[in-house]
Amino acid sequence: MDIYEWKGPGRRITSSEDVFFKSPLRDSTIFRFSTNYFEIETHTGEFSIKFVLSGEERYFFRRRTVTLKPGQFLLVNSGDEYSSLIDRPSESFSIFFHKREFAEAARSLIASAETLLEDPSDRGNVAPVARIANRTTNSVGRRLRATIAAIDQSDHVGVLESVPLLLLDSLSDHWKFAPPDRLVDIRRRSTRDELIARVVRARDVIDDSHGLSVDLFSLSKAACLSRFHFLRVFTEITGETPVAYARRRRLRLGAKLLHQGEDPAVVARQVGYKNVRNFVRAYERTFGRSIDRPELL
Repeated sequence: MDIYEWKGPGRRITSSEDVFFKSPLRDSTIFRFSTNYFEIETHTGEFSIKFVLSGEERYFFRRRTVTLKPGQFLLVNSGDEYSSLIDRPSESFSIFFHKREFAEAARSLIASAETLLEDPSDRGNVAPVARIANRTTNSVGRRLRATIAAIDQSDHVGVLESVPLLLLDSLSDHWKFAPPDRLVDIRRRSTRDELIARVVRARDVIDDSHGLSVDLFSLSKAACLSRFHFLRVFTEITGETPVAYARRRRLRLGAKLLHQGEDPAVVARQVGYKNVRNFVRAYERTFGRSIDRPELL
């Protein structure tokens, strides 16, 4: 695992600097920069995960720009052509993966256990990930902090362990919401990515409110889509309607409150149910378990 760290007032990277543009990689590589200006000209590279620990960084693809901020991550496909720019005090953290490591990680998430046992060397084809700013979940955040801590402590073994787990968690979170087999009829990747990004904005509105006090009009407005277009695209991407997603989000909040020892009748009102009977029925139908055995979901 190669690690490059740099701090400085400003820098522009061109393709003549092999350390940034060398492909294929000899090994997975980490880049960590702290600067007030950092520009990398258009290039291609291996699959990578991008984080911004402070400030922001913009990534420019052919028909798409992604602004990355703290609390988000960006996945970039192998062979994607893009440039990037930091123009304010920021700390950037990226990991580029050797194609073998990415292929094995991706296939471990999308292939069945039987298939992996039959032929573990068969990597198969992996559909491109959407180039969007993903929200950093608790699991990804923990892996990121563990990776940075291992680097700061010069714990080489810790880095080798945490980086693959960070890759698995990032891919899993991304595909959990936007599986690679969704919107496959849209040929232009930039259009597909933009639609997913807009649905993600609406999804974040639901998540931030725990599914409470949201309606189709406000969600479609957040996604900058007509109500009918938003409803169709959200359902196609997630596999469920916005109302169903919001209901499940409310019930997840209910599970958390029950786990904390709250009274079911009180929880029912807090998550939008008029009576405890309807809440219990919806909870057990959704999660397949009794409210007497609440778990964090």
